[in-house]
Amino acid sequence: MIKTLQIAILLLLLWQSAFSQNIADTVKIKTVEVVETIVPEAYKATKFDSLTKEQSTDLAELINNNSGAFIKSYGAGSLASISFRGTGASHTQVLWNGVALNSPMNGQIDFSLYPTLFFDDAELNHGASGLINGSGALGGSVILNNQEEYNSQTKIAFNQTAASFNSYTSALKLKFGNKKWFSETQLYGKYAENNFEFKNISLPESPTEKLTHATNKQYGIQQAVYRKLKNSSIGARLWYFNSDRELPGIITKSELSEETQKDESIRALIEWKGLKNNLQYHISTALVAEALIYQDTVADINSKSETQLFDNNINTTIYLNNKWKLNNNLNFKYEIANADGFSTKNQRTRTSWLLGISKDFKKLSVNAFNRIVIIETELKPFAPGFGAQYKILNKQNLFIKANAGINYHYPTFNDLFWNPGGNENLKPEYAKMLESGLSYSKTLKNIEVSTEATAFYAKVKDWIIWLPTEFGYSSPTNIREVETKGVEAQLSITA
Repeated sequence: MIKTLQIAILLLLLWQSAFSQNIADTVKIKTVEVVETIVPEAYKATKFDSLTKEQSTDLAELINNNSGAFIKSYGAGSLASISFRGTGASHTQVLWNGVALNSPMNGQIDFSLYPTLFFDDAELNHGASGLINGSGALGGSVILNNQEEYNSQTKIAFNQTAASFNSYTSALKLKFGNKKWFSETQLYGKYAENNFEFKNISLPESPTEKLTHATNKQYGIQQAVYRKLKNSSIGARLWYFNSDRELPGIITKSELSEETQKDESIRALIEWKGLKNNLQYHISTALVAEALIYQDTVADINSKSETQLFDNNINTTIYLNNKWKLNNNLNFKYEIANADGFSTKNQRTRTSWLLGISKDFKKLSVNAFNRIVIIETELKPFAPGFGAQYKILNKQNLFIKANAGINYHYPTFNDLFWNPGGNENLKPEYAKMLESGLSYSKTLKNIEVSTEATAFYAKVKDWIIWLPTEFGYSSPTNIREVETKGVEAQLSITA
């Protein structure tokens, strides 16, 4: 991973050098605005504004404090995973500028390792809306995006915070640009001892103790360089992050813990996006490489796992006229994983193709699409989605919306190949999803009030669950049929 990082940094520095040599050039080009494709209005989405994002340190805090999704956290700086609409952590897909970030090994991400500094926009796509972003999102999707700004600018922003328990966070953002180039550098560092006091209820009289062996250190950098062309832009981003944390023991033996975990990741993205006549396109290729090292000197454990994901996307939108729109999205992934728990290095290819169409009428908007998924040689040709939104009142922003679809969640490498326990005969989880709701918004002087209520239902067949075996270890199997249902309601007031 270090060699990969050095090569990526060298390429970006060379590009940065080219940028500095041409920054004084003056080129007159036509202004072009490229808007990323978002989920249709018939689907439920929660968008986080810039102020909300700036008030949160990491993605776990942002989602937990500003949405209905549940973040299960083991404490400050510790593992934070998500549960969306009653599903498991691997049932929520996370995408950064269209690049999948979920681990090929367990299908999850640790939300505490994603500082809000490293993305400009964030939103949750609930339930069936996750169908549009790819297969596997039975609960929903988390969408993270970065933006470029082509104007004459030199901006420097620095933020330093200090908190209890010897906790310190530093964040630096540098932006440079003109009408032709855009460059952005982001630096992040965090240190926390987390030596807070607690009542140890496992001991007689519940004495007050201090948490030990819980120090957390994080640092990272993201570098971006983009070049604006006549009707498009091309650029690259590099995101490196390192986390080194001590893992406190259970309260009955906390002083005996010697466990540590180091997470290291690098995400490199090259993308080309633009608008030509009635064709909007976004073509990208990315590498996501991660390493996790777990050590326990007491138990004499030194475990290492590594994954690499090559993610390639060709996404196009054709505007047939002012009301018809055709989406054509092609994705190819190549996954590699190697861990002490595997008997050999594992790899697989994943290909998907989404073709969809949408139409806006006077008061009604409808959309339909189908996704074809190929995992290695297994073909799933039918994963459709349908949605509609209808404006009930002519002079009021009162809408009724409904959507439905089918989705598949494929077993992870751990499910298939972990030794002992992996089950290579697992079937993908198969979900039928349905939701409906009402939304209303109104502006009163300078205050905007919006509210939305959504009822959802999903039935999942062949749910994968790990169960104990007669051999003394657990193994996954397709044993459950699961139903998730509920109601989500929200109210927002913006001044």
